[in-house]
Amino acid sequence: MQLTPVFSAFSSVYQEGTKLFTGGEWGSASRRTGYAEALLPGVCALEKITLPWAGSDITSHRARIVLRLRNSDGGYHDHKVWENTIIGRGYQAAAEEIHFSNDGDPTRANYRPMKAGYELQRNIIPPQELMLGGFQAIAVQLFLEGHGWLGARDLQIFGEVVTPFTTEQIA
Repeated sequence: MQLTPVFSAFSSVYQEGTKLFTGGEWGSASRRTGYAEALLPGVCALEKITLPWAGSDITSHRARIVLRLRNSDGGYHDHKVWENTIIGRGYQAAAEEIHFSNDGDPTRANYRPMKAGYELQRNIIPPQELMLGGFQAIAVQLFLEGHGWLGARDLQIFGEVVTPFTTEQIA
């Protein structure tokens, strides 16, 4: 069953009403790191997480995407780490020109030169589906690092609630 978070937290957002975990999109302010975290309805046995796209809008060079699971004692487990990668963004348009906000063309209105230490790279992998085999967690965090605007879309969490939180624990 798809799990709906009881609370979501974001490092920053550039649009109000972010609903990353319920079918929407999240974009962090243009920083080098950002995170989105979903507090689940209790201790949950996670079966699957789907992530259609995540990462930077500019380059995959020095980019990092980390899917972290928080267990009931509050500790984080880095379940999956992608280095120098963008997930899904533009992957469907393989035959078309993939547009990033900085595609290296200084004639574009939105051209920004690369920051020192970054190169324009487009290592784009297909949307991801991660099988978790019943890993027990109380929260899921998506951590992004890179150059440009960072974001993700429609992260879905599937599993079963093992021990629900009480109203007092959520408040």
